[in-house]
Amino acid sequence: MNANEKIYIKAYNIYVVEDNFTDGETGDYILIADNNYQPIRAQFNTIDDALKAVCDEFNLSFKVHDWEYDEYNGNFIFSILVDKNVNEVSSDDIEAWEQGKKKLFSCNVTVTLGVCNIRNLLADEIKSWENQ
Repeated sequence: MNANEKIYIKAYNIYVVEDNFTDGETGDYILIADNNYQPIRAQFNTIDDALKAVCDEFNLSFKVHDWEYDEYNGNFIFSILVDKNVNEVSSDDIEAWEQGKKKLFSCNVTVTLGVCNIRNLLADEIKSWENQ
């Protein structure tokens, strides 16, 4: 990227689904948030900064190694176990979940990033606007 380019969040969605230790994700997917509901309007210098902004917005911990890039769809994705209130869980919660003593949910985050070129308006663009 050059000095005039910034990264922005084109789209994101966060959904949860019940996650059973034995059977995996079961039940209905519930959309928690997306860019239509709660847009994140900001510009970032790095991919990490943009992904961290999504995590920060929803009180999810950010660890760069938790994210994967899906080349086929062009999205960054990660998943984390949460409780029914969409709070991250402890290792004790995960142990109880593995033993079938606690219900946990998979919180799945998908983010699409883009790059925009930051520049001043050109005189011709302003003139065109003025002459509408």
